[in-house]
Amino acid sequence: STYRHTRLPPCLLLLVAAGFAMEGILVIALVVAVRHPHLSPYAGTVTGHTSLAAGVGHLVMPVVLGLLIDTTGTYSASLVFVALLAAIVYVLGSRAMP
Repeated sequence: STYRHTRLPPCLLLLVAAGFAMEGILVIALVVAVRHPHLSPYAGTVTGHTSLAAGVGHLVMPVVLGLLIDTTGTYSASLVFVALLAAIVYVLGSRAMP
């Protein structure tokens, strides 16, 4: 099988841009524990759990996306997976907001 070089799809470039935008959310997540008085005594625990959740995602996602790309032979499946995951997180996060 011959590997064909293709251009990066615009969706992938937008995904990278979204990743840069998400860095601001990490800062907000780390500050929430300090800003709310009922969470202040647990600021270290809340920050630790937030960092753990982010770290697990960074560890698991490359493996999952790599398996999808290897299985399907295309990047489209991994982009669809990320889009579906983002939609699920958005819907669940929207329900959690007051």
